[in-house]
Amino acid sequence: MSASADSLNNVMIRYLIILISTIIVLLSSCNSKNEEYVINGIFPKEAKVDGRYIYLYSIFPDGSFDEKIDSTIIEHNKFLFRGLAKEELELSCLVTKNYRTLVIPEEGEITADMVEVTATGTPLNDKLYSFSKQLDSIFKMATNSIVFLEEKVLDDSLKQAINYQAEYTKIINKLRDERQYITTTTYLANEDNVVGEIAFYRYLLTTPKYDDFKQYEPSLCEKIRSSQELKKYYSYIESLRATSVGAKFTEVSGEDTNKEPIRLSNFVGNGKYTLVEFWASWCEPCRTELEAIKEIKKKYAERLEIVGVNIRDSFDEFKNAIVDMKISSWHHIFKDCNANSLYGIKGIPQIVLIDPQGKIVARDLRDKELLKAVDQALAKKK
Repeated sequence: MSASADSLNNVMIRYLIILISTIIVLLSSCNSKNEEYVINGIFPKEAKVDGRYIYLYSIFPDGSFDEKIDSTIIEHNKFLFRGLAKEELELSCLVTKNYRTLVIPEEGEITADMVEVTATGTPLNDKLYSFSKQLDSIFKMATNSIVFLEEKVLDDSLKQAINYQAEYTKIINKLRDERQYITTTTYLANEDNVVGEIAFYRYLLTTPKYDDFKQYEPSLCEKIRSSQELKKYYSYIESLRATSVGAKFTEVSGEDTNKEPIRLSNFVGNGKYTLVEFWASWCEPCRTELEAIKEIKKKYAERLEIVGVNIRDSFDEFKNAIVDMKISSWHHIFKDCNANSLYGIKGIPQIVLIDPQGKIVARDLRDKELLKAVDQALAKKK
């Protein structure tokens, strides 16, 4: 082979190496660009956050932090995060002092407004924003309705207070139903992405009836099936079933006002009906319901035991509230616990009526239904 031929071969080999290297670089560049997320964040001038770090955390469905993804310094009330989007996208949170905003680090340019608490600009973030906005809207409407009611009944009598409680319950039930509708429709429209996951977890927070929930079970992904949130929901359903009407009462133990051990079974099954109210000092509806319970106490003092089970308070708050609310004439149990584990409770007050044999004859009692249930039960036992 001639020297010129060797030279030509060398040139071609070098050309091929350069060409292949260029293609690899271009492909790498394209892949990086397609998978990259960019989060541009802004604060108002009055925020005074310049020089502080802002963090990007992945979070669990219940809102608790998982792990830190990245951090950067805020300059001129702005910040920038840049990274590669994961194949399996997850909900994350931008965090600095007094500011938090949810974001999904997906491919594209995302604008995070730390005042409006929004992240928009990419398909999934826009969907999450729309979902959050719908939920915010119904919460604001419910809050305004409750404030309006409270202003109307500041000096109401017992009868008016019971009417107030009925209206309050209607507002809460409407909120729950609307929240459940928004979360289910969002989930069904996004079953294949992280927004669907988020919506489903919010749906679980509405504690749907199992008959309504079970239609979604076959389509749940493994991530949701193994989640703590779903396990908590199943635990709630079991507690609800175990304390439904017709079931034997479930024991509750705790401390009395002197920090001595006390149990619900100390009062149930002694030949009297037992009315149990789960309550807390900060719960305004609990205070409203107490007026009706005081009337019941006055009417059936010799034939009915009343037991208050305090949850979600400190011991001092519990003890002081008994004096403040003038309810020391009946028994009280302080139970420092998660209310979900007691009688399938999601909201308080929760009022349960137990017969002399320890069987639950009514639960979820409020307002006129409370008075009616007690009157009917005691009318049979004379």
